[in-house]
Amino acid sequence: MKNSVLLILFVFVFVACQQPTSNLDLTYLIHTVTKYQVDNNGKIVRKVYYKELDRNQNLILEVSFLPDGKKIELQANNSNSNVKTEVINFYNEQNILDSQNVKISYLNSNGKILQTIFIDSKGDTAKIIQFAYDSSGNLIMQKELSTRQKMEIRTDFIYEFNPNGNIAKITLSNNLNPEKRIVEQFEYLNETQTIRKIVIDESKKTKEVINFKYNYLGLIIEEEHITPEEGTIKFIYKYTFY
Repeated sequence: MKNSVLLILFVFVFVACQQPTSNLDLTYLIHTVTKYQVDNNGKIVRKVYYKELDRNQNLILEVSFLPDGKKIELQANNSNSNVKTEVINFYNEQNILDSQNVKISYLNSNGKILQTIFIDSKGDTAKIIQFAYDSSGNLIMQKELSTRQKMEIRTDFIYEFNPNGNIAKITLSNNLNPEKRIVEQFEYLNETQTIRKIVIDESKKTKEVINFKYNYLGLIIEEEHITPEEGTIKFIYKYTFY
């Protein structure tokens, strides 16, 4: 369970990083970001996460609040520009520390993560994830090495771009099921400052539609997930600035 939560946390960060986003006006330095789930009337249902950034816009703290009442706290050390160390604390429903893991990431000169090592509460390496990028900085390969299961999962990413140079489609495939490809299509709705992400599964059925709405600074302010199983789930973002 703890390892699956770690994976969920990583996947969330990874997906957020690969989304095409607008340029941020750096005269507005973000201090904190809070994400909330809301109902159809816009009333807050729960807090999803809280993030705190330093003046260089590096993440220094992230607290995720799970639906079951548990909490995950990530504390980042950015003192070394090429190595980022993050301590991940897992809390139970009573807000008591349950376990602690460490995540060490090695970055290239452009700040892209080349390799991440996950160390469990016993001090053992749980898994290693390696990344490769194209000349534009787009992620083209992710390789996950599980030291416990002795398994290697490689995921490849193929990009297609629209005439404006924005990402139009990403095709994902992995070595375990190479024939089962996932496709992510992107639509740019400028009139509503929205980017729409459509996830299509291996059977060519729409698995999920995600709408990201941005403000004039290029920051996400609303997020909407639509799936056949759960219907529509909405989120909003609140920011504070230095």
